[in-house]
Order: sequence, then C-alpha cells, then structure tokens
Amino acid sequence: MIKDSHSSINLKKYSIPIDGLRAIAVLAVIINHFKDFLLPSGYLGVDVFFVISGFVITSSLLNRKKTDLKSFFIGFYKRRVKRLVPALLFCFVIASLCISFFSLQPNRYISTGLLSIPGLSNFNLYLNAVDYWGESSKLNPFTHTWSLAVEEQFYYFYPLIIWLLFARRTAKEKDHSKSLFATIFILSLVSLGLYLYTIDTNPMGAYFLMPFRFWEIGLGCLLFFHLKRGNNDLVSRIIYKTPLTFLLLITLMIFLLPKNDTGWTTLSIGFVSYLTILKIKLCELDKLREFKVLDNPLMVYLGKISYSLYLWHWVILTIARWTIGVSITTLPILIVLFFGLSMISYHLIEMPLRHTSWRREIKPKLTLGLLMVPFLLIVYSFKFSTINRFYAGKVQEVTVDEHHNSLEPTIDNPKCSKIRVFGNSHSIHILPMLKVIADKYGIEIIKNNDPNYILIPNGTMEDMPKLDAALASLKKDDILILSSRMRYLYEIPYLNGSGEKYIDHSEIKLEQGFGYDMWVKELTEVLNKTRERGINVILFLPNVEFDVPVPNNTEICTPQWFRNISPECNPVAKKDFLESRFPEKWYAKMKQLSQENSHLFLFNPLPIYCPEGDNCPRTIEGVIAFRDTHHLTKEGALLMLDHFYSFLIEHKLL
Repeated sequence: MIKDSHSSINLKKYSIPIDGLRAIAVLAVIINHFKDFLLPSGYLGVDVFFVISGFVITSSLLNRKKTDLKSFFIGFYKRRVKRLVPALLFCFVIASLCISFFSLQPNRYISTGLLSIPGLSNFNLYLNAVDYWGESSKLNPFTHTWSLAVEEQFYYFYPLIIWLLFARRTAKEKDHSKSLFATIFILSLVSLGLYLYTIDTNPMGAYFLMPFRFWEIGLGCLLFFHLKRGNNDLVSRIIYKTPLTFLLLITLMIFLLPKNDTGWTTLSIGFVSYLTILKIKLCELDKLREFKVLDNPLMVYLGKISYSLYLWHWVILTIARWTIGVSITTLPILIVLFFGLSMISYHLIEMPLRHTSWRREIKPKLTLGLLMVPFLLIVYSFKFSTINRFYAGKVQEVTVDEHHNSLEPTIDNPKCSKIRVFGNSHSIHILPMLKVIADKYGIEIIKNNDPNYILIPNGTMEDMPKLDAALASLKKDDILILSSRMRYLYEIPYLNGSGEKYIDHSEIKLEQGFGYDMWVKELTEVLNKTRERGINVILFLPNVEFDVPVPNNTEICTPQWFRNISPECNPVAKKDFLESRFPEKWYAKMKQLSQENSHLFLFNPLPIYCPEGDNCPRTIEGVIAFRDTHHLTKEGALLMLDHFYSFLIEHKLL
C-alpha cells in the first residue's frame, strides 16, 4: 500500500532522478544520430523530453505564488529566455561560422538557425519539405532545433491558459484545478487524434508541427494533476509496485525497435515516459536501490547538461559530415567534441547567465554583447550577399564558354532551327549540354517542365493527344529528342530512384499499367508523323542508374582539403547489369525501327559514362557526373557534349 495520499509526493521538490531520465533520452538521441542502426528508434528520446517538459513547466507555473498578469508573464518568459537563449545563441554563432567555412551555400542552413531563436525553425523545415530522416536534414546543423521550436510555441500560449484558469484565482483553487485539467485533457485528446490522422496523410507535418505534438507535452502536464490528486488511484498503486528497471527496460526496447512510420512507437514512448516519471515521483522519498540507475552522479550530470548536449551533438555530427566524416574511426574525436563543447556551453554560458541578474550584473550583458557581434555579422553577410566570403575551400566552376569554343568543326549554315525535347526529368538534365550547341548556332530549344512534361512514348497513351500540337512548333529538318527514364515494364528489376529494388516485376506492371506493346505503338505513331513533316528524331537510350543510394548533395562529395570523401559518394554500376535491365527484344526492336526509319537516330550514352568498360563510376575524370541515382549533374551532362555534337555532325542533323 502506498503511503498517505499526499504525504509522500512533494510536487515542489526538484526531482534528481528526472535528470537521469533526461540523460537516457539525450544519449538515445545521440546514438541514433551517430548511426541509426545502433538504436533505430533512439530519436524518440526527443519525445521523452516533451513529456518531461510538460511536467516540469506545469509544476513551475502552478507552484509559484499568485501575482498580477504582468508579473506572471514577465517572470515566466524571463526564466525561459535565460534558460534557453544564451546557449542557443552561442551554438548558432559557432555552428553558422563552421558551416560557412565548409559549405559554399550555407544560407539555407543559417536561415533555419536564425528562425530557431524565436522558435520558428520547425516551420522553415516543414515548408521546405525537409525529410527528417533524409540526407538533406543530416547536412543542416540546425535541423534538430525543430523540437525546441515545438516547445517554445507551446510556451507561447500555455501560460495564458494557466493564468486564465488557475493562477489569477484566489479562491476555490481545487475547482479551477479541475477546469485546467479538463482543458489540457481535451486539447491533448484533440492533438492526439490529429497526430494519428496526419501521420499517414502528412507525416512531416505530424513530425514537425506543434499542434500534432501538443499531446506529448500535454501528457506531462496531465501527470502533474494526476499526482496533485493523490496517489491512491489504481494506476498509481500498480506503478508504485512496478520496478523502475522494468519501465526503463521497456523504454530501451522501444528505442531498439525499427523506425516506425505509423506512430505507434511514438505513442508507446509517450505513455511509458508518463509512467516512468509517475514512478519517480511516487517513490523518490523511498530511496530505492534501483534508483541508482538514474540518480548516480554521472547520469545526473549528463541530465543537467542535456540541453547543451542536445544542441551540440547534432552540430558536431553535421560539421563532421561536411569534413572528416562520421564513422567508428572518427568517433573518439566526436565524443570529445560532444562533451567538451557541451560542458563549455553549460558552465560558461548556460549556468552563469541563467543565475545572474541581467539588469544588475555587467557580465551577462558583456557575454551577450560578444555573442551578438558575430551573430549580426553573419546575418549581415548573408542577407546582403549571395557570395560566401567565409568559404575555406576551392571553388571550381565549369564555364559554358570553355565548351562552346571547343566544338569543332563549325557548321556555317545549320539547317536545324529548333530542337524540341519530350520526356520526364531525363529530358531536363540533358539541357546544359543542348544549350551549348543551341547557343553556338542560334537554335531554339523547346521544353516542358514538370508537371507539364510531354511523356511520349510512355506506354500509357495518356499524352498522345498532345502530339500534333507539340509537333506543330517544328518544321522540316528540326529535331525532336526523346529522353526519358524508361521504367516499370522495361527495367529488370525496377529501381525506384533511391537505389532500392522491386523484385516482383509483374506486380509493378500491374500497378502502373505500362505496356511494352503500347510503348512501341506510341513511338511508331511519333515516327509516322515526324516522317510526314521531315522532322528528325533522336532517341536517347538508357543511361547509367545506380542500384545503391547516392548522396544527393554533390558538394559533400567534391574533394576539398578539409573533406574526407565517403565511399558512398563514388558508387560504381556494372555495365552488364545496366544492359540487362531492358530485355533484348526491346534493344532489337529499337535497332529495327532505326533501320526502317531513316529519320530515327539512336544515341547511346553508356560508352561515355562507362569509360572503364564494364564499370560505370559516378565520378568521371574528377567530375561528379550524377547528382543522385540516375540524374546527371550540369557538369555530368557536359561530359557528353563532344560525343553528342559529333553524333549530330556524323548524321548531318545540323
């Protein structure tokens, strides 16, 4: 039986074991961010922080003496600013300078950091369609500030609710406490419902935005009222008898689960965190031996510096990805930086400025002033300039003029006046190469951007009604280029564009409704109509596609004196594999059609991008040719310029 209802629970007492729980949460996050396979759901440590924050902030607000509205709000926000802003500002300044040294275009990252200070970075990440688990998020030193933004937005209105329903009252406190509990309960229930609905329809919205995260902080708020009512309810009696180690083991098991997109792991960790804090408060005076897991000096210290640890671990990992890399080899350096910078931030910035009077003392003013100087310089530098003056690397640019002057021989009077391009994104990535030729001879290029691509041939017949109107812009001797990522039916196995394979090819064909015969029928109709108009047709044959993930940010794969290039930057595809993705009958049919139609020409890019015979590397002659698994970079497209120009000359197409 638990001790008397209220005597064993002190809601005003600082709970040391909660610092230990903070330590577990931040360590889980760090391990997951270092290598996610070590702790696949360790990122849920952030959700543990949400529940703790709800409990602590409610306890702080409701345990303060009642006062007038102005004093209540000023006091609350002054404490929040002193608690959060100095360490965040210090981190922002250092991280912004570092990313400016190592990234040629750091503006987009710094804008996230700037918005983190008023608590708006989660909107920036959401509106820019950032995938939290995607590559781009791992290169932004401020991605992790989304969770701080969620909490800060909660702080914008929660004190008002407290004031209206509780803090301004002087009588019948218990009744108003019930009203406050009911309000938080209803808001949390609505938030939970929105989260469960949105996790499928808009997963990044559910992840980044506060309304869908309110319920987790709300759980912590509700826990305060749970404890305020006493400890003789059924849940409290069960948890009182439940070993703390059991709850911590469940927490660890959740962290070890595979990343889950349905939200049930988030639900689980939220409620387990609720029960763990409940256990801590019910038993904190019992001095149980099992509490040593949480209240030993090391865990308590890690919990105290957890805010600084959270701020700095991600910054260090991000800068490492831009420079020395994140691996077992670099782990000792990373650990020293994790804890070294966190301790500096905690002892020299966070604690001194938190516990001194900013109005009376000169030291906090001086410290903040020193931080504001580089802060304002960074803002000024990137607000009024597109050039990164801090960049420590060598800038290498390929100029079109270099290629323009290299095209030989020169045609005096080209017979082609227009080039029209049909296709999907593969019609766009060849444009840098086409533009050089077009500029040299004054040829007009006609293209359609997404979502207005003309997908002919595509195996669906959907865009065929657009054919006549599209061809009307061309005249005799003009060129129609067909360049698409011809997928689904033809590729064996089908590649989804992220280096992942679908082996069941028949299922893909069924889902997409694409068909070989229909594709050939579309191409045949194109050939018939272009023959009538005297238009030449160039079909780009399939190019290299990698069957492993490729970093989409080519900058981190560009050699610099400060950068250790990851092996992931330079995958190699096998030519035999590439050719096997399309059945022999398809190649035979294309050859047959080119023989039967003198105006159809087949351009094969594989020899250009597979210079080593059987091997097709991503980097060719020091040039990163592909920006992802199948799209060419600008420099990569220019690699085929001389070959394509010779192809046009050889077939008298210019």
